[in-house]
Amino acid sequence: MKERIKKFVGLPLILLMFVIILALGIQSGELSAAKAALAKMKNGCILGCVLCMAGYIMVDAMGIHSALKRQGFYLPFKDTLMVSLRGQYYYYITPSASGGQPMQIYYLRELGVPAGVGTSVLVCHFAAFQSMLAVLMTIFFIPYYRFIRENIDPHLPLLVIGYIVNLGMVFLVLLLSFSRRPVRFLIGLSTRLAARFHLTRKPDALRERLQHTADLFHDSMDRMRQHPMEIVRQLFLGAVQQLLLMSVLYIIYRGLGLSKETPGHLIAMGLTQYITAAYVPIPGASGAQEGVFSLFFRQIFPGGNCFAAMLLWRFTTFYLPLVASAVSIFYYRIRKGDKPVIRKRK
Repeated sequence: MKERIKKFVGLPLILLMFVIILALGIQSGELSAAKAALAKMKNGCILGCVLCMAGYIMVDAMGIHSALKRQGFYLPFKDTLMVSLRGQYYYYITPSASGGQPMQIYYLRELGVPAGVGTSVLVCHFAAFQSMLAVLMTIFFIPYYRFIRENIDPHLPLLVIGYIVNLGMVFLVLLLSFSRRPVRFLIGLSTRLAARFHLTRKPDALRERLQHTADLFHDSMDRMRQHPMEIVRQLFLGAVQQLLLMSVLYIIYRGLGLSKETPGHLIAMGLTQYITAAYVPIPGASGAQEGVFSLFFRQIFPGGNCFAAMLLWRFTTFYLPLVASAVSIFYYRIRKGDKPVIRKRK
């Protein structure tokens, strides 16, 4: 029952923010201009955006599948694709995408992957994705600095904050992944607090269970470090994911009949927008994503094109994947029921 409630906890806020954005568009008159711009949109634009997002999710599943295989768990690709899709849903509906990985770990346990191994796989995958976000932002920021500054000034401090937060997350993840002492300290602290506030009757048993999972996680991470090519593969797939996501902006730009800016300009601005708004602690960063888009892309998409581009971009990169991942969860429950699908380790 609790799991079912969690599945829908962020949806009312997401829906509310969508209604507010539409209301603001109506009040400002931008919605009417956006309708006119969308009516003139080139054929194939939406299909191109959908294909980019489909590729984004497929590459995400490929990363999880490859890391699992390196750990000795040979799952059918359709299962890892389902893990990716079901995780995406919780990324979208929880603040700062905090619910995605815990639910993916839960789903991997249903497939017979121990929590410690599943955690190490997803942490490696996440660290690669976030690391490549920082790397690509640096690569594109240098040649396109003047263009970025012209479009986001005086909001440049927002980008700096987002960049620092991203680097901090990568550093923290790596610290907890390769150093056992901080994890043991956190486990001891959490169990003491749980006992103090009467959240558990057996703190020692809880500590042993958490420590066992942590040891399994660190052993799994140690095995991952012994295969540097897998780390390279994860970094490459993370870069591909980022570029697929940012390519949506360029497809929308050309679809609306604009041609002044190059793909590099749009990718640079897309990375800037993403790294600035992604960590706002609201489900799906709803409101923040749209607000930052309007601030950063006002000059790139002139007139009613900006609101039209924002609606189309948000629809194809957020609402459509949200619906697709929700349908995948519903389909899985009908097809599989609540019984776990156990895959034996070779």
